[in-house]
Amino acid sequence: MASTPPDAPAMMEFFYFPLYAKGLGPALNLAFSGLPWKGPKALGWTAEEWGALKESGEPPFGQLPLLRTGGPAGSLSQCIAIVNYVARKAGPSLEGANPREVALSQMLMAEAEDLFAAWGKVNPTLYAAWETKPGYAAWNAFWAETLVAHLAKLEVLCATEKGFTASGATAGELQLFAYLYQMTLVKADCLASAPKVAAWFAAL
Repeated sequence: MASTPPDAPAMMEFFYFPLYAKGLGPALNLAFSGLPWKGPKALGWTAEEWGALKESGEPPFGQLPLLRTGGPAGSLSQCIAIVNYVARKAGPSLEGANPREVALSQMLMAEAEDLFAAWGKVNPTLYAAWETKPGYAAWNAFWAETLVAHLAKLEVLCATEKGFTASGATAGELQLFAYLYQMTLVKADCLASAPKVAAWFAAL
């Protein structure tokens, strides 16, 4: 049986619930990293299995996502910490090819979190007769005003042939893609006001 080379990177294991939300960004970064990983280890979970993992104390904050690094870093929680850990391990391909790209990737990551948080504040939790509820106006305003304003700023930064950076696929870009993708599942044309962002999104 072949043995694992002593300098081989450790197998990472990613845990999240069977939905996109905060899990898609880390999963994309893991997929683009070229590093060995498996997951998401959530499909088929029962409530009892999640409860046992939570009570074990392994998730540092008692929540998912969770990344078992298989190394000295141990088990990591919090979406951005996981993404940055993976990017650092992967090197320039995810972290950024130069200091400007590293900083730009981090800016996009923070912007993605702000945008997702703004969307979360107006998302309906009950679908029945949503159009008649007071929050419906805020929901419409998000798509017509808030998202458009965010996209206008992103459009200015989307200045390379492949997107925001030379590769178009740094950690921050992947995190932004993850949230925008979920928005396009709700409104397919929501990127129409930002053609360069839309082109980067479609190519990635």
